[in-house]
Amino acid sequence: MAELLQQFVNGFGWAPPLVGLSVIAALSMLALLWVWGKTGNLAGMKAQRTRAWAALLELRLYAEEPGASGRALGALFAANLRYLRMALLPALLTLAPMGWLLVHLDTIYGRAPMAVGRDAIVTVRMAPGVDGNSVPELEAPPQVAVTSPAVRALEVREISWRIRPLAAGSTRLRWNAAGGTVDVPLEAGGEWRAVRTDTAVSAHGIERVEIGYPEAHGHWLRWFCGVSLVVALLTKRRLGGMI
Repeated sequence: MAELLQQFVNGFGWAPPLVGLSVIAALSMLALLWVWGKTGNLAGMKAQRTRAWAALLELRLYAEEPGASGRALGALFAANLRYLRMALLPALLTLAPMGWLLVHLDTIYGRAPMAVGRDAIVTVRMAPGVDGNSVPELEAPPQVAVTSPAVRALEVREISWRIRPLAAGSTRLRWNAAGGTVDVPLEAGGEWRAVRTDTAVSAHGIERVEIGYPEAHGHWLRWFCGVSLVVALLTKRRLGGMI
């Protein structure tokens, strides 16, 4: 699933990153609305919301009458509890998929290309069963300097290098491992664009490659939530006016 998401994002490589993010936000909100429309008691939830508003108005009108205020407060709590009970099933059905999506989107949109002239760490995780003394050779392009030897962490099967981009642009890092070569894309400098911090490889004894990209300026989650809210408001009839 993570690879399918990455391929979908790559399909918008011709456009600014926010274009692909906007499409994902809109589609995910439409899917969310569909699930809530199919599994939620939307009419009942709307009725409970109306009761809650009525109880709030009653609290304001009869604020100086303890008996009436107590009844209104009880009605308010009861309406909210019934509302939450009706929303429980669709919320449970959508919580895990949305959580998975946000976590994986953060690995793509939550990071920025490497800064030119600044060091970063690149880590290779070897596959289980590979000889711990076997270290793949990192072959960097001319615009990337390798500024440290390989550092091994045998207990977690990881090997790390420190690298420093010397020029802006897109390039690739290559490792010469037993039986073949593995290469992954590397982004440095220029405008903000989607990058991949963690790439699954599973070839030639290498399991995955992690690149230490810096955090992006301006959080992508705000844009994602904004687009999702706009889509929800434009399609609120699907939720029976609940929004």
